[in-house]
Amino acid sequence: MKLALAAAFIVAFSVFIPVHFVEAGIITVNDDGTADYTSIQDAVNAAEDGDTIYVYGGYYNESVFVDKKLHFIGIEEKGILPKVMGQQSYAFYFTSPCTLQNFVIFQQKGNAIQIFNCGNITIKNSEIVAETGIYMENTTFCIIERNEIKTSTYGIYLYASDKNEIKNNDVDSSFLAFYSLSSANNTISYNNLSGISMEYSEENMVMNNVVENFDIMNSENVYVFNNSIGRLNLLYAMAIHVVNNSFEKGIFIFGNIRNWNTHIIENNRVKNSKILYYRDEKNLAIDGNDATQLILANCSDCKIYGIDFHFAERHVQIAFSENIKISNCSFSNAFIAVDVMNSQYIFLDNNIFLSNDISFRAFNCSKIVVRNNNFSYNGRAIYLEKTVENMIEKNMFMGNSFAIHLYSSKNSRIFRNNIIKNENGVYFEEAFINVIVNNNFIGNERDTFLENSLPNIFMRNYWSKWILPAPKPILCHIIIMWYIHIPYFTLDLMPRLIPVC
Repeated sequence: MKLALAAAFIVAFSVFIPVHFVEAGIITVNDDGTADYTSIQDAVNAAEDGDTIYVYGGYYNESVFVDKKLHFIGIEEKGILPKVMGQQSYAFYFTSPCTLQNFVIFQQKGNAIQIFNCGNITIKNSEIVAETGIYMENTTFCIIERNEIKTSTYGIYLYASDKNEIKNNDVDSSFLAFYSLSSANNTISYNNLSGISMEYSEENMVMNNVVENFDIMNSENVYVFNNSIGRLNLLYAMAIHVVNNSFEKGIFIFGNIRNWNTHIIENNRVKNSKILYYRDEKNLAIDGNDATQLILANCSDCKIYGIDFHFAERHVQIAFSENIKISNCSFSNAFIAVDVMNSQYIFLDNNIFLSNDISFRAFNCSKIVVRNNNFSYNGRAIYLEKTVENMIEKNMFMGNSFAIHLYSSKNSRIFRNNIIKNENGVYFEEAFINVIVNNNFIGNERDTFLENSLPNIFMRNYWSKWILPAPKPILCHIIIMWYIHIPYFTLDLMPRLIPVC
C-alpha cells in the first residue's frame, strides 16, 4: 500500500516540474534586416557553443572573430551566396572548433581565414579570393574540402599543424598554392594545385593531385603517390617515396649523399616514358629501353648506352658516383641533358646532343672525359664548375651559344676538337692551368673569352680569323668588383695555318 502511494506521489509531482532539453540554437543573419542580425560578428557574440548561424546571400564588410564552437552555413539568396570582405588582417579568425561552408570571402591584405591553436575545423564549398587564403597554425584534425581558392601569395599555409586533411580543392596562387612548414601527418589528396612546397615537414601523404610544381625541402618520409606533377624537386630531402606518378618535366634531386640515395622512386613516367632511379648499385648495364630520365645515386662501374633520351627536363642525373660510361645515346630538348655532381671518372663517348639548354654539366667533379661527341645548337654544350683534371677531345661543336664553358675549374685538356660557328668557342671564368691544343676554331662569333683566368696554355690551334705565320694574341680580362676591367693578352705561340685533320 505504501509503495503504491509513493508511486502515485512521484507521478503527480512530476506533472508540475518542467523538463528542459538543451538544444543547439539557430541564428540567422541577413544584410537586408529581415533576419536576427545584420552582422555575422553580432550573431557570433550572441551565440552559444553548438549553435548554427545561417548567413543569407548579401555583402558583409566585416572581420569575424570566433572563439565558440559554431556552425556557419551560407544560404544563397537572389542568386548570390554571402560575400564577406574582411576589414582587418582577416575575414574569419577561428580559435575554436567550427564548420564554415558556402561562403564567398575576399581579403585584399592578410589571411582570408586564419585558424590558430585549435582543431576540428571544417572549411568547405567556399570561394576565397585573397592575399593568403587559409592560414593554419598549431592546428590538428581540420578538414579543408571542396573550396576554390585564388591568391597572390599562399593558397593554404600550414605551420606547425598536424593530422589535417586537404582534399578536393582547386587552388591557384601567383606564388604558392600549398605550403607546409614544420608540419606532419597531413593528407593532401584530389586537389588541383598550382604549386606545393614542404619544408621541415615529415610523414605527409600527397596523393591523386594535379600539381604544376612540387618542392620538398629539408623534409623526410613524404609519400607522393598517383599524382600528375609538372616537376618534383627534392632539395636536401630524405626518404621520399615517389610511386606511380606521371610527370611533365621529371624529378630533380640536390643535396648530400643521404639526400640522393635514401629515396624510393618507382614506376614513375614522363609522358609515358620511364623514370629510372638506381641507388648504391654496381656493375649496371642500362641499354636501349624507353627511359626518358635516369638517376644514379652512389653508383659505380655502370654503363649507359643506346638510349634516345627526350621529354624530361633533365635526362641523366649522376651524383656521388664513379666510373660511369655513357655512350651511343642521344639527348635532345632538355634543360640539362647530363647533370653530374660530386662524382669522378665519368666518360661520355660517341653521343649526340641537340637543342639542349645545357648539354653536359659537371659540378664539383674530377676526371671527366668527353670524347667523340656531337654538340649542335645547344645553349651551353659543356659547362664545368669546380671540376678538375678533365679531358675534352675529338668532339664536334657547332651552332652552340657556348661550346666549352669552364668556371672555377682547372687542369683540363681541350684537344683536337672542331669548334665551328658557335657564338662563343672557349669561355673561361676563373679557370686556371688548362691546356688548349690542336683545336679548330672556325667561324665563331667569338673564339675565346677569358675572365680572371691565368695561366692557361694555347698551342697549335687553327684560327680561321688568323692568317699570319706569327703568334696569335688572345684577349683576356681581369675584372675587379664587376666594373674595373683590365685587359691583357696571352698567346697561341704556334698557331696552325690550316685546320687540324
